Amino acid sequence: MTLLKRQKILKEFDDGDLTFKEFFERYEDLLIAEVDQRIVNSMALIKRGEARQRYILLALLIGAIVAAVILSPPVYSRIFGYGSAEECAVHTSNRFSYGACYDLYPSIKDKPTSSPAIAPPAQTSQLTQSAQVSPNSSSSLSAEDFSDTPPVLTTPSHGSVHWYGSPQVGAVPFEINTSAGSNYYVKLIDAATGFHVLGIFVEGGKPLSTEVPPGRYVVKYASGLRWYGYDNYFGNDTAYSKATSTFNFEVNSDGANGYSITLYRVKNGNLRTSRITKAEF
Repeated sequence: MTLLKRQKILKEFDDGDLTFKEFFERYEDLLIAEVDQRIVNSMALIKRGEARQRYILLALLIGAIVAAVILSPPVYSRIFGYGSAEECAVHTSNRFSYGACYDLYPSIKDKPTSSPAIAPPAQTSQLTQSAQVSPNSSSSLSAEDFSDTPPVLTTPSHGSVHWYGSPQVGAVPFEINTSAGSNYYVKLIDAATGFHVLGIFVEGGKPLSTEVPPGRYVVKYASGLRWYGYDNYFGNDTAYSKATSTFNFEVNSDGANGYSITLYRVKNGNLRTSRITKAEF
């Protein structure tokens, strides 16, 4: 139809019945009408597609309903089976199916019940005997037995050395001065590698003069009262500190150059320390 209209307009223009302006106006109207028609046709196709989808969904819904009716308890039970009439009745949806469940399956009310067997008492005489506690045993228990705090250990002797590696020969003097009221555990750590070389236990208020291996060390110390070992030191009350400068214990041609440190405040003292955590210690 559109092609015939185009041919007619062209013929009229060739015959001189249309001016150039009239020809373009009519041709433009024809193109607009053609586009509108294509839009209408596309919309119709879309609507037909949507209608087809609705029909398919409706068919699936009807099929599901039919399947549910077919697989009602009388039929479902023949395919899959139930253990009892009550189990079948749970899956029913109407009174007829409910009655059919009791026709097809036995009820749990009809099944004989048997009392559970009673096991003979276990032989517990040996266990009972081993678990007996003497009346006086409770007197040995204390609050520490029910606490997460580790037990207090024997305090190391003044000046005792704990080596973290192989023991070495001490050749450089090291003097430690402390105040009374706390005990101290002083560590020497290799400044280059971070390896813990040794630790020295110092009783508070007693000066200590000892000798350590040559090396450049970082000095850290822990302080407290009760000793809990080389893992927990002075327990939860431990105060950890670190000297801010390093110490170069050396032996040269002039002799051994050691250090004397004081772990409490003194006038004109030059040892600077800072608090650290247990993990940093």
